[in-house]
Amino acid sequence: MKTVGEVLNTARRERDLSTAEIAKTTKIEEKYIQALERNDFAALPSTTFIKGFIRNYAQVVDRSPEEMIALFRRDFAHKSPQPKIATTPLGQARGVIGKLLGGGNLVLFAVGVLVFLGYLAYQYRAILVVPPLEIAQPAKQAVVTSPVLVEGKTSADSLVSVAEEVELRPDSNGVFSTSLNLSPGDHQLIIRAVNRFGRQTQLEVPITVISGN
Repeated sequence: MKTVGEVLNTARRERDLSTAEIAKTTKIEEKYIQALERNDFAALPSTTFIKGFIRNYAQVVDRSPEEMIALFRRDFAHKSPQPKIATTPLGQARGVIGKLLGGGNLVLFAVGVLVFLGYLAYQYRAILVVPPLEIAQPAKQAVVTSPVLVEGKTSADSLVSVAEEVELRPDSNGVFSTSLNLSPGDHQLIIRAVNRFGRQTQLEVPITVISGN
């Protein structure tokens, strides 16, 4: 059975046309016309372009583009090399690994491992360690007037709750502040910081609120 290149070559010769004339009519470079007639698909662009070349060429020599495309698919399937599974002997594999880890590559590999282990240690510590929590105001046993200013510091990624009523986010430095309207008398302020892993720290600050009048 003839190949697509042979069919097109025969059709061209029957019409006494040169490859240069086919190239001029189809706007396809002559080297691609010649490669197509030789079925040298490796010398041609991608499959999409090859199909376009065949369609244009077939129309010029009065051949069915669809039949020529069908022949190309058959020819291309036969010519396409089957993928080979690479097998590397154990000794060669060890040699390759040795080269990759030799000299400067070994240093880069070691640095990469250390950075990765450091990251894991940081994440592990962040999960296990409770967030820090410092209260600047009010001091324990302080006698204050309302509104009561509450200021402190924790980790920047924590959520702070004050007196089970107010929730606030600290700034990028972990600093937070809020004011509470409290009635005169003794109060036990409960201040809690919870980080993104659910770990929490809680402090209790006893204060006495007196009338401002």
